[in-house]
Amino acid sequence: MMSFKLKSEVIKAGIWYTLGNILIKGISFVTLPIFTRILSPSDFGIYNTYIAYEAIISIIISLGVYASINNAKIDFKDDFNKFVASVCNLFTMFFVLVWIVTNIIYPILPNVSKEFDISIVNVLMLHSFGSAIINYISLKYVIEMKYRLNMIIAVILTLCNVLVSLFLCLGLYNSQRYLGRILGSAAGVIIIGIIFYVILQING
Repeated sequence: MMSFKLKSEVIKAGIWYTLGNILIKGISFVTLPIFTRILSPSDFGIYNTYIAYEAIISIIISLGVYASINNAKIDFKDDFNKFVASVCNLFTMFFVLVWIVTNIIYPILPNVSKEFDISIVNVLMLHSFGSAIINYISLKYVIEMKYRLNMIIAVILTLCNVLVSLFLCLGLYNSQRYLGRILGSAAGVIIIGIIFYVILQING
């Protein structure tokens, strides 16, 4: 049977993982009073549509592989990092395929074209991929009881989201604040996602 100490660590890891997810996913709600003052209703609507797409695409790109990591820790105990890297490569290849297809069919999707130009669509794809990587490595850290690292990731992402968005909305993209909000949300996720992708490949 699982010892009391191990049970306690598992529960603690689960709590911190949940708090980290709430911090990341709930940032849009927490910062709502700030950005409703900065963004026009039109800008806010465009941003919310973008985030809805990102949430859906990141799930599609990941291929639902998150569930496999729990059993892999037991089944591939000596090659766990290799397994994680291999699964990461699997949904990376799928992401590249989806990205290529999206750029090919974009011109024949008039409804999407009216909402986002191709540059924003490409940011959306990278943002979704970064989210998939971060969700995957966060779950890996929880399984390895590295819940503090997971919380640090959540805090960094939250700060990047808010601070970069404010800087872009009030500075570089003052006339297109929806664009500043989108790029501010995407920047930290894309950069941190790429960093963790490299780490996964090195460890694996």
